[in-house]
Amino acid sequence: MGKLKFSITGLFFIATFLISYAHDFKVNGIYYNKNADGTSVAVTYRGNSYNEYSGEYSGNVVIPSSVTYSGNTYSVTSIGNSAFKGCDGLTSITIPNSVTSIGDYAFHWCDGLTSITIPNSVTSIGNSAFSGCSGLASVTIGNSVTSIGDSAFYWCDGLTSITIPNSVTSIGNYAFFHCSGLTSVTLGNSVASIGNSAFWSCDGLTSITIPNSVTSIGERAFQACDGLTSITIPNSVTSIGNKAFSGCSGMTTISVESGNTVYDSRNNCNAIVESATNTLMCGCKNTVIPNSVTSIANDAFSCCSGLTSITIPNSVTSIGYSAFYYCDGLNLLRCDAVTPPSLGYDVFYKVNKSTCKLLVPDQSISQYKAAEQWKDFLNISDAEMVTVDESGISVENGAIVNRSNMQIDVYSISGAKAYSGNDAEITLPSGIYVVKAGEKVVKVAL
Repeated sequence: MGKLKFSITGLFFIATFLISYAHDFKVNGIYYNKNADGTSVAVTYRGNSYNEYSGEYSGNVVIPSSVTYSGNTYSVTSIGNSAFKGCDGLTSITIPNSVTSIGDYAFHWCDGLTSITIPNSVTSIGNSAFSGCSGLASVTIGNSVTSIGDSAFYWCDGLTSITIPNSVTSIGNYAFFHCSGLTSVTLGNSVASIGNSAFWSCDGLTSITIPNSVTSIGERAFQACDGLTSITIPNSVTSIGNKAFSGCSGMTTISVESGNTVYDSRNNCNAIVESATNTLMCGCKNTVIPNSVTSIANDAFSCCSGLTSITIPNSVTSIGYSAFYYCDGLNLLRCDAVTPPSLGYDVFYKVNKSTCKLLVPDQSISQYKAAEQWKDFLNISDAEMVTVDESGISVENGAIVNRSNMQIDVYSISGAKAYSGNDAEITLPSGIYVVKAGEKVVKVAL
């Protein structure tokens, strides 16, 4: 009796498996599954699983808006999960206006596909729907799509431009991850959220406008987009994830629109500051940290390889983990805090501590030399008196001193000329400057 029970159970399991996964019928080379309504079907793969047969679809495939089988006519309303997955011989697809959804992994790894037009009838694009389609160069998204799923166009590195229609309200996690050929992105004015890592490693992207509809930007959303030079955060944004712009080494300008209730870019600091906590959340190579900032967030300058110098004001008491992680271009760090700010782990990982000068208040040198991570810098000296070069130019008491009476030119870190002449003493606002003295070009901290 026990054996009989086992056999019946086993047969029931096998039957259920076949019913759940086998395609229902085939017409003109396309496989279909009937939907629960009994009047419509979804395009699917051949057999019991997507990889049971390989290459069942190739060349040019035209999906009809309706199909007739055994005397019954069905409307084709969806492209099912994994329907064309791995069909690398597929070169083009025509989707009819009857289709309203494209399932998860529907065209995953169809690297022979070069273009796709998603009709206006489609309202959703599933997770990983076109991921790995490396040959995909052109995508037109219909104006009824409301959501783009996670990893929808993951690693479509042949894609050069994309327009997100006004109907779309959310862009999923990793949606355009590693679309390295992507140079132009137009976001519709209904997008409310940009998912985690949505445009991570789109290093060909040179500019993007974030519309006022956006309220959240996910973690790593634009990480490693090193072609981006500027970004403006609209006043609608109330949430920015960790490392959202980490590794954007070409970034020169970051600003937050006035009227934002959560973030600001006070004093034109070229950074994003969380207003309520006075925490600098994200900076770039041209950031000037305001005196009102009390803490620097985790990963705030992470992978900012373009950062060569920075001054930390005496208002800062803590610096989060990996804040200057992989800032391998940093050669001058000035910290005006009398008490060394507390540090999270790996704050200065990969900063060359043997060549990067650390300038601190004279009375605090011994404290910095004893403090964890700070003590790793081999060149710790008084911030108020640093010899620039053998010509006799030095920084003393917050001014540039020109003992040689030679012609010098002084520029701000952004390249604007701040002084030209041969005065014995030049007083300028606090900051980092580039001094050109004869054939020598050096940086100083005031």
